[in-house]
Amino acid sequence: MSALSRYIRRQQELLQKLAKIKMRAHLNADAMYAAIRRDFGVVPDQRAGNSQISMVDALMSGFAMFSLKAPSLLAFDKQRYEEPEYLHSVFGVEAIPCDSQMQTKWHPSVFVALFDLFSTSCNGARCCRK
Repeated sequence: MSALSRYIRRQQELLQKLAKIKMRAHLNADAMYAAIRRDFGVVPDQRAGNSQISMVDALMSGFAMFSLKAPSLLAFDKQRYEEPEYLHSVFGVEAIPCDSQMQTKWHPSVFVALFDLFSTSCNGARCCRK
């Protein structure tokens, strides 16, 4: 058997092994971001009625800032200008708030809702750890 034949056979075996692996649709980054975005949709918006950025976009931008490990709001704001398509495509943020909009005061009900969502998500993650 030639070296090329052995290589092709080995690649076919690897492809067969990969085909047997089941992907858990709910345990990947895209599914997690979509679930977080969906959960953020139920957080009550107590801000002024003239807010230009939705509560979901504001919360997803905050989540993105921590996920991307931005060292500061200013660094995140700079990335917002340089690579806005990344926040649009990966995190689904339609309108990206600037650093001063991220620093606005939040109503206490937002923190209560976020705590409840976090507790539910952690409990769900524990169930899937097997």
